[in-house]
Amino acid sequence: MNQENDDQRHLKQAEELLARPCQPDEAARAHLTLGCVHEHELDWEAAIASYRQVLANDPQDPTVKYFGNNNLGYSLIQLGRFDEAEDYCLAAVDVEGHRHNAHKNLGLVYQGQGRWLDAALSFLTAYELNPRDPRAWHNLEQVLTARPALLRQSKSLRAGVEAMQKAIAEGGCSVMQ
Repeated sequence: MNQENDDQRHLKQAEELLARPCQPDEAARAHLTLGCVHEHELDWEAAIASYRQVLANDPQDPTVKYFGNNNLGYSLIQLGRFDEAEDYCLAAVDVEGHRHNAHKNLGLVYQGQGRWLDAALSFLTAYELNPRDPRAWHNLEQVLTARPALLRQSKSLRAGVEAMQKAIAEGGCSVMQ
């Protein structure tokens, strides 16, 4: 089954659930599903509306609350609404700070705001949390390539990058020199 068929099936299930009375967490999950479908369609405004509904239902499930905030932040980032996205990305980090994607999205917010050191540190944290997802490392490389002085300005950034480079090199890969 392809993504389009999966999306249509999920869309139908979510709409059927929302057509009847349901508990707030059930409604939040259904709106989360709708938001994901809208993301796949690259319909960012519809995704934002769905994710706002997730949060309006005040989900008690931390994972649903995390994804509502994280995905809303990401959708806002796609439209260049970085200042608005920041609070949602920070909320996602507060809810489940062990998830790398919230830190990556926060880095994208800071990058969009021109807060280069904050962006680099967020990308570094995201990569440390999940080195199997290379997006954060690639984003960090882009920031450091454009702004190499950041490594001189921040001991913690320099130490973190050096540790990551060492770990990557020991794994047979090479990155920024």
